[in-house]
Amino acid sequence: MTDRKEYMREYNRMYREKNKDKLSEQKKQYSENHKDDKKAYDRKRYLAIKNNPEYIKKKKINSWKRQGMILREDENWNDIYLNYTTQQKCDDCECVLNCGIKGNARNLDHDHQSGFIRGLVCHACNMKRM
Repeated sequence: MTDRKEYMREYNRMYREKNKDKLSEQKKQYSENHKDDKKAYDRKRYLAIKNNPEYIKKKKINSWKRQGMILREDENWNDIYLNYTTQQKCDDCECVLNCGIKGNARNLDHDHQSGFIRGLVCHACNMKRM
């Protein structure tokens, strides 16, 4: 059975090599004819992923890492995220935190030189610390 598999693998490789232009043209034609289907599929997949809590968590943690935040030895990202999503008050001014962009929005504060996380503060307190 493996001889047949190897033969077919080699045959297909040779066919693709010999008919590169033809296959490329078929691929272009297929893509052109199915543009709307691909857009609909991509949109459906995006919406399914976008609302997934694990995806949201991973995206937030990756954004913190890109911003240069690092953990101390006794910390882990899951605990930081859990604290970020559940803590209700700012560490500095004790105001109620929300998920907005300005004002009382949640901000994970970190030292810009060392990269260590200092705590969860509102947007206003985060601007004061900079």
